[in-house]
Amino acid sequence: MELVCDMRVLVVRDQHTKIFGQRLLNSQLSLYIGLLQLVVCVWSLAQHVYSLVHFRQILHCDFKNESAPWALVAVDAIIFDVGLFHSLWGIDGCIAQHLDGGYGRFCWCTCHTVALVFCLPFAFVKRPRPIYLWPLLIQQSAYGIGLLILSLAALPRVLPTFMGDLNNAPLLSILAYLIGTMLNFFLLYIFWHWYWYVEEIWNSARKIRNDQTIVNPNIRSKRWVPRPTPELDEALLRPAPPPLQVAPKTSPKTNGVAYKPLPQNNYDTVPLDETPSPPLPRKPYHTPRCAPLDIYRSPKSYFPYDYAAATSSFIVANGQATLVKQAPPYSFYHGRTVSRAPRYF
Repeated sequence: MELVCDMRVLVVRDQHTKIFGQRLLNSQLSLYIGLLQLVVCVWSLAQHVYSLVHFRQILHCDFKNESAPWALVAVDAIIFDVGLFHSLWGIDGCIAQHLDGGYGRFCWCTCHTVALVFCLPFAFVKRPRPIYLWPLLIQQSAYGIGLLILSLAALPRVLPTFMGDLNNAPLLSILAYLIGTMLNFFLLYIFWHWYWYVEEIWNSARKIRNDQTIVNPNIRSKRWVPRPTPELDEALLRPAPPPLQVAPKTSPKTNGVAYKPLPQNNYDTVPLDETPSPPLPRKPYHTPRCAPLDIYRSPKSYFPYDYAAATSSFIVANGQATLVKQAPPYSFYHGRTVSRAPRYF
């Protein structure tokens, strides 16, 4: 098996994303980064609540007031501004205060929080409807466009800062803004891929109306819905072939001649009224000590004793079927007593 090492840092697909080779589902990444964005939105709403309680204003930001809580007054959390635009443009409050007093910011933070709370739990759903992801998709897309416009507006002031004395440059503010902005752009990118994957999975299913039923074409399915009988073309129908005729077994023709089995000596069964072919001369298994002398004078008249032949009545010898008298075989357990060869009558 060949192992392929992928050295790419980031690989984004519709279903999953690989970061340094580690595979993560886009739904999981959207959930993790979305929770961080939810914390930022809640932080921004807390600024409005603090401004209403202490200053009787919808939004109160003061980057010079060191007595007030820094996290609730000297920070614009929703745009990741920890004093960057104060150092670039010299403004004392938040940008939203100079636009509409902070009312648009309050509505935005509220809608963004609701969209995150509504859409993020669908990361645990196996097959959500694509329409359920629309609120956060629209909100996050508009949020990314707003951050992009704000970044382009601040860029002409940021670049000269790096060309001059870096000791006086607001590096911490720039770093915080870059981290927050890039994290939101990455969330928007991952969220769109997750939405495309959910939409593809949802559209892959068969769309039916309310008055229709689903018939699963899978043969192995065990649904109770009956399968309709397919309409077959008559031109494709062929007549079934006729059944095979098996000939009955018949006994061989004997012409009235009686057959009787011969000894088991590897010869075919032949009728008794026909002359069988003479067997080939074979060498005797042993030479009996007390055998008659005519055995050595005429070898053709000698037929060696076969123990299997003792169970039959006839044996073929010298071209004739003759009766054999049963005799015990040669044995080494009877001393020097040796049985003689079968006697022919």
